[in-house]
Amino acid sequence: MTDNGKVERGQISKGQNACFPVEILEIPQWCALTDQEREELYECSICRTYHPGEMIFHQGDECCGVYLVKEGLVGVRMESPEGDTVTLHLARPGDALGYRPFLAGESHKAGAEVLKETMVCFFAGSQMKKILLKNPCFGFEFLRRGARDLGEAEQKFQQTITQNVRIRLIHLLLVLEKHYGQQLSDGTVELDLPISRRDMASMIGIRVESLSRTIRHLTCDGLVRFSGHRAWINDIKRMVEEITP
Repeated sequence: MTDNGKVERGQISKGQNACFPVEILEIPQWCALTDQEREELYECSICRTYHPGEMIFHQGDECCGVYLVKEGLVGVRMESPEGDTVTLHLARPGDALGYRPFLAGESHKAGAEVLKETMVCFFAGSQMKKILLKNPCFGFEFLRRGARDLGEAEQKFQQTITQNVRIRLIHLLLVLEKHYGQQLSDGTVELDLPISRRDMASMIGIRVESLSRTIRHLTCDGLVRFSGHRAWINDIKRMVEEITP
């Protein structure tokens, strides 16, 4: 390991630190790479383990390449001129960080903060450009991903201005349930919340106080209960029905 905490490829075995495990190769943009191209990226990659609270990059930093989240969880946050921070989305294993400013030739428009211990592999911009030029399918998959992200952002904006707080919170809980929920023997879904209530509030465009009130209402209605960083969804079907037109 180097003095700055970065792990060079030669210092760790391929089996232990391969940038592209099977589960990541199921993601379209990484699947579009040839074996040789994945090896080229792997050869020049710089991989590092980050701990909760560390920043992978800050808003306004120069974008010098693309980051692949191999393990863990990252919150992508944007800070307003007034100093308010909004969590835009969560990056999970297989997600690429910084690809939009990289493709646009811009600085990072948001920062990336580690929420759980995370392994990130960094691919330098020069190597990414080389592969993008010779593999149109790779570039097309990133274009498709960008289009999907834009669609999700538009949908989130539409929800913020048209849906009440209760519906927005239920939407968020159901999204988190897909990745962090576990069904118990009695049918209840236990949810290990990966983010704080402040993050939850910022993701649906409300204040923490409004979030707390809405949680109390959902609890009184028997839909969900919270304790610390855990939640228990009592009736998934009722929650889905509530947000279904």
